[in-house]
Amino acid sequence: MKIQLNTSKFCIGTGAKKSYEALLKHYFQFKGSQNDRLELENKIEGLKYFLENIDIPKIRSQFLELDQGGNTDVILEIDTDFPKFTVCFHNKTINLPLLKIN
Repeated sequence: MKIQLNTSKFCIGTGAKKSYEALLKHYFQFKGSQNDRLELENKIEGLKYFLENIDIPKIRSQFLELDQGGNTDVILEIDTDFPKFTVCFHNKTINLPLLKIN
């Protein structure tokens, strides 16, 4: 699944947190189909797992485009059964290592 992160004013970590919070709010107001609800739940769970298991400060230090707000379109790709995460930005694709393996 793919999630667009707003990093126009934020780093990747804050962008992910804001996306997570927005999806949670949307979830509790959601009136769509069961399939759409399941997709929303998967995005929420994926972002939660990303925030808990990826070394965001390390990523920010390695890729300055992810450290500060700006014109960086960031797409977070999450493998359906975790724990594989990929970030795409500026025609770059990077695989993110986990902090720990559960």
